This record gives sequence, structure tokens and C-alpha cells, in this order.
Amino acid sequence: TTPNVSSSTAILNGGDDVSIADGMVDVLTVQGVTADALGANWRNWEKVLLDASAITFTDAALVTGSDPDMGLVVTNGGSVKVGAAFTLTGNLDLAAGTAFTGQGAGAGQFQNTASFLNAGKLALADGAPGDVYTTAGTYTGKGGSVTLDASATTADKLVAKAIAADSLPTALQISGQGGGALTQGKGILVVQVTDGPAASPANAFTMAPFSLGNFVYKLVRDAEDGNWYLQSTEQTITPPTKPPAPVPAATPAALG
Repeated sequence: TTPNVSSSTAILNGGDDVSIADGMVDVLTVQGVTADALGANWRNWEKVLLDASAITFTDAALVTGSDPDMGLVVTNGGSVKVGAAFTLTGNLDLAAGTAFTGQGAGAGQFQNTASFLNAGKLALADGAPGDVYTTAGTYTGKGGSVTLDASATTADKLVAKAIAADSLPTALQISGQGGGALTQGKGILVVQVTDGPAASPANAFTMAPFSLGNFVYKLVRDAEDGNWYLQSTEQTITPPTKPPAPVPAATPAALG
């Protein structure tokens, strides 16, 4: 039976810790539930499994396990929504068809302290660029996507310690805001890999070019630092050629 996860007073306690070192694995399964919840009330669970559930955390933290296969796991079309700041202690695992949405209005700070496996969608696009999602461990793409806002000078950003060597490409989906401009330097940072180029496989991210005004933006991996940037070029728009004026037909000569 799924517990009353939306209660503001009920404490759901799985035991004494979130580590598997003692041989005990406590799993909180939330199945088929749409609700607001307080992460602070879900305590001492090595794994939190959201199965076909849509949970909005109304506070700013959830503590889960950091051991392999533990953490916050979202499956079967489930979703997680959070406010302007949220820290997940542990791993994050998004299955295909699921989503983690952070609504930070350009100032959001979201993070998890271990690894991030993404076969679903990390959604940061909310109409205001500047939000940041940080995973302190390894990011593994499994065919998922990341939605970001970007303007002429800044963008939302994904930060990871490293990208797994066996990652499948993650699609960056950009929501353009405002007019465009020529980018400066390396461009607009959208993915930062803190362990450098050796930890940033060349095929880790893809993006379809997009336009802001007369400028077309493409995704570029910098070989020097291993980060991923948006770089723009200006489109040359040639006005259509005005067709020549029609030549009036000759008037037949009168017969006399």
C-alpha cells in the first residue's frame, strides 16, 4: 500500500540510515500518486521509487542513497517538480518518459550529490535563462534530453563532474529568449564538465541549430576544456529580386 506521502506531519522513516553497508536496503515505493510532498518527511530510505507518480516537492531537499542502484528512481511516466532550489542527496535515475523539472526563473540552483542517469528529461526551460543543475558525480546519458533557456548572452546550464564514456547522446533542446547576437570567446556555456576534456566524450550531446533573430546557434564541444558551448553566426539575408516590369503588348497597326 502506498503511504500517505502528501501529509505535512506524517514522517515516513525507513530505518537508521541511507547506506547499504549494513546489508539492509529500505525502499519507499510511491505508485500512481499525484501529490505535493515534503522531502524532509521521507527519511532513511536507500531508494525512493516513484512509479507512475507525479510528485512536487514543496521544500528544498531529499536525502536518499548514494550506493549503486540506490537514490531517487523515477519510472513509468513519473515526474518530479521542484521550486527555485533543491538538493537531492544521492543518485538520480530518470527512466524513459519521465521528467525532473526545476522552475528557477533564471536563478534556480538544483543538484544531486552522486550520479545522474538520464533516459528521460531534465527540464530547466521556464522562460528565463540562468538556472543551473549540478551533479557532483558522473552523468550518464541514455537517450534522454535536457531542455534549456538561452538568450544572446547567457543560458541555463548542466554541470557534471564527468560524463560516462558509454553515454548515449543527450539531446539539448533550447528555448530561445529574445534577440540574437554574435557570441564572444568560446560562446555561451551550456554544459560544464569539471574533470576536463578526458571526461567529456565527443558524442555526449547533440543539438539542432536554432535561430534568434538573424543569428543561427550551433552546439560546439571545446577540445581544450571539454565544455559545451553555443556559438552563433549571422545569417546573410538577401532580399528577393524584384521581377522586371512586364512589357506591354504591341498595338496592331490599323489596316487602311
